[in-house]
Amino acid sequence: MYNKNTSYEFIISEIDKLQSIIYDNNINIKIHPGAEVFFNYNLLEILENPITTIGNGKYMLVEFQTFQFPEDYDQTLYELALSGVTPIIAHPERYKGVQNNINIIEKLVDSGCLMQLDAGSLLGHFGDKCKDISFKMMEYRMIHFIGSDAHNDKKRCFCLGDIVGNIDNSNFPNIKQIIYDNPLKLIAGDS
Repeated sequence: MYNKNTSYEFIISEIDKLQSIIYDNNINIKIHPGAEVFFNYNLLEILENPITTIGNGKYMLVEFQTFQFPEDYDQTLYELALSGVTPIIAHPERYKGVQNNINIIEKLVDSGCLMQLDAGSLLGHFGDKCKDISFKMMEYRMIHFIGSDAHNDKKRCFCLGDIVGNIDNSNFPNIKQIIYDNPLKLIAGDS
């Protein structure tokens, strides 16, 4: 087990240090705290830790196992939404269940969940099946955000800029809203 300090206070102090360096170097970036929460049945119990939510506590970015959804996961997401926190499903296109049945996403969106697509999926970084379902979800307007899901600058790097230059706006007229407008609303805690 890792022995890392993941307390909200520690994370905020580290963000403040990094933000100071960013400002000192005249880089126009604002860092916001947040986390991708791995799905568990305790989502309602961890809401008191502010690092588990984003947008002034109004949203939670939730990740699932790649190969299967847990039993009654949709009920847990529904209860999270009833508590006032909107679930955002991280990279749904990478889940095997979604690749085999896009209706899973339709059901979740209809129940109030939002979807965040991985930019690398649209570029084919996770294979053709993932790329195909990504474009299908975009076409059906099931996507609310596109994130980089960057892990470092070597592999799984920041590729969101590549999407901006490579997505045909005529096929996806809401791409600006998905990439720019919706994330700004989320950070502000707007609906």
